[in-house]
Parts: sequence; structure tokens; C-alpha cells
Amino acid sequence: MGLKSLGKNSGVGYKAVLYKTGYGAALPPPVNYGPVARYGSRAVMTGGYTTSDTNVIQYWNTTSTGNATDFGDHLVTTRGCSSLSGDGGASRGLTAGGWSDAAGSYNNEIGYITIPTTGNATDFGDLTTGGQWAATMSSGTRGVWASRSESTDICYITIATTGNATDFGDMVVAGGAACGASSETRGLIMGGNRGGNYIDYITIATPGNATDFGDLVTGGSGVRNLGGFSSSAGRACCGGGKNNDSGAGQNNIDYVTIANTGNATDFGDLLAENQDLNGCSNGTRGMFVGGSSGGSRMDVIQYITISTTGNATDFGDLLDPVTSGGACTGTAG
Repeated sequence: MGLKSLGKNSGVGYKAVLYKTGYGAALPPPVNYGPVARYGSRAVMTGGYTTSDTNVIQYWNTTSTGNATDFGDHLVTTRGCSSLSGDGGASRGLTAGGWSDAAGSYNNEIGYITIPTTGNATDFGDLTTGGQWAATMSSGTRGVWASRSESTDICYITIATTGNATDFGDMVVAGGAACGASSETRGLIMGGNRGGNYIDYITIATPGNATDFGDLVTGGSGVRNLGGFSSSAGRACCGGGKNNDSGAGQNNIDYVTIANTGNATDFGDLLAENQDLNGCSNGTRGMFVGGSSGGSRMDVIQYITISTTGNATDFGDLLDPVTSGGACTGTAG
């Protein structure tokens, strides 16, 4: 029986159609596109405090060492903001929250950038409540902010779709200044100003309250203002911060395996004691960014190889010494 195809009104033989279109073309094999990316070879840092709050966005290549370059400007001047990435090969970066001296209040704005393309941030929506020093987690599709200021609130957004954040649940113990890390399924909230060395976890796809995961190496009443990140192999690291008991800055780096609950293990040391820093990862290499040491702001970017324990190594410099910015990575294009 002939087929009316190939632009002809008369019937055309089935074999002729296959000759033109290819055998099996009508039923292609399924394609496994894998998980949505959360990392990339371009790191981006937004906001922070230099000699005042700043709105500067800067970037650098994570696969080689070197200094940061100007990217554009954030929506507001802010410090204590937090960033995450995802969607379409980790092409979108989002930064939210923080504190603004100019406004005299916490920020609730969420701004986004297209990481492969330099330029200014665009309005995405608002957090459920304003606050600074949030722990961020990303599945690549969903982004989560937790531990803002002294709140228990956890909220989330869909990275590909602009709009306001939605309530997710509550942390185990209230407190801010924690760091976040995540696999594609599980998010961790590590440390913070919570009167303990807590690690909490959530299942990113399922809104609900956080659950106890284990403890950081630091004892006593814990550590705050530290930087953290995760790897493509499922290891989470955090480092630096301020000891809640002594008030002293720290140089230690801890790590956990995200899939297995339990206490953290010592990884190595930062170049110096460092607090008010941030962290990001390309999935293989983790970077600690900026911060303060001995009362002075730092412009240092330092890095570790996440799969192997050891001390941090100098990577390069930020545009200026800066504390309390938000960092993430994504595709360079």
C-alpha cells in the first residue's frame, strides 16, 4: 500500500519513505539527558562588604588559577547575600537576601543572571522573608534558602521560572550564618549561630522540616560565618568561620558524605583563619572566597580538590578585599 508523502499526492512506497527519512526514524531511541547541572567552569561572586555594601558581580574561570574580572551589578547593594545555580547546564545564577546599610534593613530580593553572559542582574522575585547569611542548596531544578538571620524558615523557588519563593519547612534549630551544600536530592545546612555545631538535612524535592544529620568537628556552641560547597561525587565541605565560644576565627575545613548521615571529618586547613567568607564548587574543585582574617578583609580566592583531603592552595584575587558575598558556579558558555 502506498503512502502520500514526500510532497507528492500519489502514493509512495514505504521503502521509498524509509530511504528518504532513515530506517527507524519514526521511533528514535530514548535519550538519557542525565541530571540538571549545578556546577560549571565559571565562578560568580555577588555583593558583599568592601568599605561599604557593594552590588558588584565578579567572575573567574574555575579550571585554572587567576584573578577575578568584573561581570556586572546586582539589583541592590548588599552584604550577607547567598547564591545558587542551576537550570539548563547551570546557566542561571540567583542571589538573594542580605543586609543593606543604605536601607537599614534586610533584603528579600532575588536577582538572577545568565552566567555565560556578563551583565547586570534581573529581578526574579522575593524570598518569603528577608535575612542574611542564608545556607543555599540546589538540585539543579529547585533552589532553596535556609537559616536566614535568626529564623527557622526554609523557602524554595523553581530556578527556571521567575516568581516569589514558597515556604518549604523549618530548620531543627533557629539561627543564621550557616553554610549550605547539596547533592541532586539532599541539601545540608551546616553550622551557624545556633548554639551548637549542627548539621541538618532536607530532601530538596519534598517540602518539609529539616532532620538532624550529625555534627561538625568544632565542638562547644559551634561555628558561624563559614563557607561551604559540595562536589559532583556527593561530598560536602565547609571551612573557616568564627567560633561561637571564643569568638576567634578558624582555619579548619570539615567534610561529610552527603548520602550518609553522621559527624563531619577533618579535611585540612585554610591558608589562614578566615570568617565571613563564602564558598563555591565546579564539582571537582572547591573554592573559599574572600572573608576576613585578623580583623582585615581579604581578597584571596583559595581552593581544594574535594575528593582528596589536604590544605587549601592560593588561587588568585578578587577585585577588592570583600566579606559576606554570595558565590556559585555555572557554565561559561
